[in-house]
Amino acid sequence: MSKQHLTQVIKRTLKPEQLASAVIAAGYRLPTAKKIKGAPAPAVRFVCNGDGTVTDNLTGLTWVKDPSELGEGWGSPGGPSRMNWQDAIKNCKKLNFAGRKDWRLPTIKELQSLIDYEKRNPAINTEFFPNTQSRWYWSGTPVAGYSYVAWVVYFGGGDVGGGDRDGGYYVRPVRSSQ
Repeated sequence: MSKQHLTQVIKRTLKPEQLASAVIAAGYRLPTAKKIKGAPAPAVRFVCNGDGTVTDNLTGLTWVKDPSELGEGWGSPGGPSRMNWQDAIKNCKKLNFAGRKDWRLPTIKELQSLIDYEKRNPAINTEFFPNTQSRWYWSGTPVAGYSYVAWVVYFGGGDVGGGDRDGGYYVRPVRSSQ
């Protein structure tokens, strides 16, 4: 189903509270970094930086390797915490980790770029991203036209959908590498 068709269906038939289920049921996926025409594949995709972060050589982003290791508010080692969208944004902005203070919630395209469609439960490279839950993760991208919904990624199988901003989902902070 194309994005245009999905949008038309939503506008014609769905109540706002039905949006997340419809997007998930449609199996809508956004383009990933692997599918971007002309994006050269690096010889080594991910590099552990030795400070709790992982650099993605394909996107140029630096990710928190294991958010459950961040301490208070982020969960306990091996067990990350869920939070609503506003808290996710706030906690990323105030995060001071690995000598950096410019952490943020990833865009939906950035978050989706981590999906490994050859893996399942979780659909991510667990060598570099241990303790990733096979659950929904927040992006910082709102769903257009719905003030209470943001895009989320399901790392159980790599699905993308819309999540109610008051819902509790997991978070993986990111920053632009410099």
